[in-house]
Amino acid sequence: MKTATRLFLAPALAVLLIAGCGDDDGDGNTAAAPSPPAAAAATTAAGETTAATPTAVAATPTAAAATPTAAAEPEHRTQYPVTVDVCGVDVTFDAAPTRVIVQESNALDILLALGLGDRVVGYFGDAPVLPQNEAEFEANDIERFGGSWPIPSLEALLDANPDFVWSYGYDESVGNTVDSQLDAGLGPYAFTEACAGDTRAQDFERVYEYIREISEIFDVQDRGAELIAELEGVLAAAADRVPEGAEPPRVFLMDFGSGPIFTAARGAAPTAMIEAAGGRNIYGDTQGDRANVWMNATLEDIVAKDPEAIIIVDYGDRDARIQLLEDSPVLSGMQAVVDQRYGSIIYGDVIPGLRMFYAVETVVDVLWGERQ
Repeated sequence: MKTATRLFLAPALAVLLIAGCGDDDGDGNTAAAPSPPAAAAATTAAGETTAATPTAVAATPTAAAATPTAAAEPEHRTQYPVTVDVCGVDVTFDAAPTRVIVQESNALDILLALGLGDRVVGYFGDAPVLPQNEAEFEANDIERFGGSWPIPSLEALLDANPDFVWSYGYDESVGNTVDSQLDAGLGPYAFTEACAGDTRAQDFERVYEYIREISEIFDVQDRGAELIAELEGVLAAAADRVPEGAEPPRVFLMDFGSGPIFTAARGAAPTAMIEAAGGRNIYGDTQGDRANVWMNATLEDIVAKDPEAIIIVDYGDRDARIQLLEDSPVLSGMQAVVDQRYGSIIYGDVIPGLRMFYAVETVVDVLWGERQ
């Protein structure tokens, strides 16, 4: 058990950390998966570190007293300090952060949708800005520091002098962990998929929880509630297109690799997307061995499960992936290949965030309507 108290200061923000029960080696975090094929080896394997099971400790939002004469006053205001759990470590914020770095486009999407672009100094990521976020992005001087992978080093983060770092992965080999960020005076926050041993599903409800927690940290709870309502509407519209009582088609999520093939397991974002579209992930009941929710599937096992539709994660090689399926003496007999029932989404769609909601429509098209 580790118990420690750290006080660290960042520009315009004093942050107090009280670390609760953590892992024995003081790390408690590892790199997230999936990663694009060219950088898969750059991440830290989940087995290299261990962590205590995170416990949710976010403070309960408190409503501010109504002010009849101030119509623009938010209905709900954050009562600081706010404590959140980051890979088994309690991190306390005494005020809303003002200099933010995000490691992955899915985090940037959420911050822009919440109107927090003026707090973001830079990001690491590859996905293009969502159309509905373009105005917020262009109105602020947000620098792109690099791509999604490899995971940035601690030094790369420190160069921008942030007071808040939202990570999708950690890599001990480049000195970037929750503890190293704290020791350097940064305020860490993470998608739970980045935490070793955390088996919580990266589904739609998890994204709602990220939005609620971020909204409380930054004191924009009303905006957070509006965003969640909008996303619920997106899912409802997709559900309306699924035939009532129809048998869920068997679906395979084809990420990188030619044999074995990397794919989504139980709890991965694409599993939730496929189910929301009225399908069934053929590995949706399988425990993953990469970040707990991803796995490698052998060609023989994929064939045995005989998917009726295949969703391809397109890294710019969609046509080559289809060619692999149709030319393979092992794979070409699967029902999905015989029917040419394919669809494609991008990497940014298969990690927890706003894009996974919008990509459900693509999956619905493949399963029930127009093929992509």
